[in-house]
Amino acid sequence: MHTHDLYNNMKLSVFVVTYNQEKYIRQCLDSILMQKVDFDYEVVIGEDHGTDGTRAICEEYATKHPQIRLLPLTENLGVAGNWKRVLLECKGEYVAMCEGDDYWIDDNKLQMEADLLDSDKEIGYVFTKNAILTEEGEIVYRDTIFEQVPAKMDLHMLTKLWLPSHTQTICFRRNLLPEPYPEEMETSDYVCDIYLKYLVASKCKIGFINKTTAVYRLGGVTGKQRDIESYAKRRRSDLAKLDKLTNHDYSYFLINYWAAHEYEQMTTFFLAAGNKLKATKYFVLKILYDIIYNPPILGANIRLNFIKHYFKNMMSFKNRN
Repeated sequence: MHTHDLYNNMKLSVFVVTYNQEKYIRQCLDSILMQKVDFDYEVVIGEDHGTDGTRAICEEYATKHPQIRLLPLTENLGVAGNWKRVLLECKGEYVAMCEGDDYWIDDNKLQMEADLLDSDKEIGYVFTKNAILTEEGEIVYRDTIFEQVPAKMDLHMLTKLWLPSHTQTICFRRNLLPEPYPEEMETSDYVCDIYLKYLVASKCKIGFINKTTAVYRLGGVTGKQRDIESYAKRRRSDLAKLDKLTNHDYSYFLINYWAAHEYEQMTTFFLAAGNKLKATKYFVLKILYDIIYNPPILGANIRLNFIKHYFKNMMSFKNRN
């Protein structure tokens, strides 16, 4: 790592947003700092005025590591506001992303992504495979779901694979960020990651690196919600705005797929909560959306398991009564 003129001609910026993640932020930052690269990179951290020790940990790292820029403390901006300020502060030609409760497991991640972007000017957005860290502490690798992903594609192809790339795996050209910053994205707390991916990746070819470089933490702070129905309603509203921004080119995913996906989540949630009426409501909506909008062959085994799960739980309610 060169230390002279650290922020001049910066090759790459690592985007980090964090809020009340003192249990996870060290692992996130250590995984970024372990990267082996032949270029300068900065780490831009937006800590969103949390109430735990996250800020102090970030200050400690910023003091020890000159490539880290911890943005000034402000009032709580919320997810979308914090995303905006970090994105606008990134100075690199490329931007890689890692939220504070996720982390990287390949020390060549940044070098591989930068090399691909350097070698093919058509590609403006790169992603890799990721693993899932369950709430029980088990790392689940997901090689099989990436088997059909080509090395280069457009956003239509990626979308039709029903495989939205996870934030902790992506790297993109900063000059593809929309200007001016979309007003809709400033208020999209629940889907600002999807906004970014679609507004950037719709302008370029997408590159896929067939390696597992990152871990997404299930049950992390950024993945929690208190009211699943209001959360889903707000997210559908935000996705409808994104659908309009992208000229309705991806409606089959942004509107139809996400509705079916959320109805499935809510069915499972209300089954676990013992609310038979709402579980049945969302089960019926899920099935209808799949019949009307989604190819029947796609994910047939997953859908069958979902149907079996629903009826098994409904029968258990009946037996208990």
